[in-house]
Amino acid sequence: MFSEFKNIVWLAVRSLTSRKTASLSFMTWVSICGVGIGVASLIVVLSVMGGFSSDLQSKLLKGKPHMEIVAKNVQAGFSLVDSPMSSFQKKLKGAESVEAFIRTDVVLKIENKLATAELFGVDPKRKSHLWAFDQFMVDGEISSIGKKHIAVLSSDSNRYPGIVLGSALAAKLGVGYGDKLTIVTPQSAVDVVFSSSSTFQRHYIVTGVFSSNLFKYDQSWAVVSLDSARKHMVDYDTYLDEEKFITGIATKISDPFKIDEYASRVQQKGLKTMTWKDFNKSYLVALRLEKYSMSIVLALIVLVAAFSISGTMAMTVYFRRGQIALLRSLGMTEGNLLGLYVLQGLFIGAVGLIIGLILGLGVCFGIYAFDFIELPQGVYYLKKLPIKFLPFEYMVICAGALLMTLLAALFPAFFASRQNTSSGLRFL
Repeated sequence: MFSEFKNIVWLAVRSLTSRKTASLSFMTWVSICGVGIGVASLIVVLSVMGGFSSDLQSKLLKGKPHMEIVAKNVQAGFSLVDSPMSSFQKKLKGAESVEAFIRTDVVLKIENKLATAELFGVDPKRKSHLWAFDQFMVDGEISSIGKKHIAVLSSDSNRYPGIVLGSALAAKLGVGYGDKLTIVTPQSAVDVVFSSSSTFQRHYIVTGVFSSNLFKYDQSWAVVSLDSARKHMVDYDTYLDEEKFITGIATKISDPFKIDEYASRVQQKGLKTMTWKDFNKSYLVALRLEKYSMSIVLALIVLVAAFSISGTMAMTVYFRRGQIALLRSLGMTEGNLLGLYVLQGLFIGAVGLIIGLILGLGVCFGIYAFDFIELPQGVYYLKKLPIKFLPFEYMVICAGALLMTLLAALFPAFFASRQNTSSGLRFL
């Protein structure tokens, strides 16, 4: 049995070689190169796209909590008296950090300059925050928002709460450390008109600047203490202070991809959860769609190579009809002939696959180790081409390439096995 299989393997390899030389024929090499180029292209492109995707996801998670628990009416917020912080900490057991926050839209004003901003209220007593403000500080300290300060180079000797601004926002307003600015709350404008309420605008002293290198945040975020931010919530009155109203609870876990499990723990009437996947849904869908579409397009290269294999083997069967008939007359069965030509197809696919793997992984290792491909700074946010090795995807590519070559070999193999012996002997 082993001897018979060995002979079939030898015949399969010999059938792929040129009649004049002992080397593989030109058409065989074309088919092998087609498979190799297709596999290498898939490996390199998916690795690069995986690198971009991984880098983008890390930036999407940078300086952001993995989940926020907010009221269904987000602007109104909810009370920590009715829903104590301890209850959330208990439900989110195992999370790295749980933190209350306030977020509201305001307008910042200094002299004749105005800028819209997203005002964040956080606990100034915490050493670190889920938004990583403390790590991004380039001037001052985040803890300064919990104290009152006197404006620098100003005749105003009153003390005001501290505020920390994003670097782009500070540059837009032209403010620096120690400057006094005013926060205007648009939602309170009606109250001001009818009652001249002091909630319309409040003064703050700039006590710090942060830079996260994410322009969206640096140009729109301003940070104050929880107590200060509460006074800028919609329809503010002292009741909100008594009930300790907040916008929501933020949390961070060790594995961001398991956030749905934590979200299911905190389902509560009047509240809803929003995870990092919800915040960045459009980005994630676009990345997934781009990956699949590119995979399909590049898989066509392997498909074309599979057609080339089928054509090469069909020509081999046609020009060697006499030899096939002779093998049948010597006792080779239809099953042996079918196996012979299926092995030919698998041989071409396997050799092409190995070449493609070596070439593709070699290019990926070269890019990863030497960073010899630089990206134009005006177009991309990265300086170098990112690479991420994806073993599972490589296995899928290899399995798919082998399956295509196997299917491509079946038709000529079936045709050869069904050939009439007596008519084929005329071609010897």
